[in-house]
Amino acid sequence: MTAAPESDPGRLLRPFVLTSGGVDDTVPVLDLASMVVAVRSPGDGAEVDPERAAVLRLCTTPHSVAEVAAMLEIPPSLARLLVSGMVAEGALGVGAPPDSHPTDAMLHAVLEGLRAL
Repeated sequence: MTAAPESDPGRLLRPFVLTSGGVDDTVPVLDLASMVVAVRSPGDGAEVDPERAAVLRLCTTPHSVAEVAAMLEIPPSLARLLVSGMVAEGALGVGAPPDSHPTDAMLHAVLEGLRAL
């Protein structure tokens, strides 16, 4: 096992530190395929720890919890807890926003799918 590089002190933190002690029992823990999107930016007045700020910057476009884990290089279980807590706080929304202007190709694909039924 290799030691964490000195330039990355975050690797020495325990997961409960990154998740502020875990998630309350009333907050549903998301699965790895859940899509999340930032509801606010990291600089919207509230002081945010570096991990949460990184999630907010990453999720300006919708990403799955698995993608968040991979891009932040944290265990998937930790990403699920972190993102679930941020959803409970209102910093992240679940699900991708609907496309207000569907393309002709997408509408055609839907029509073909309906005809196949």
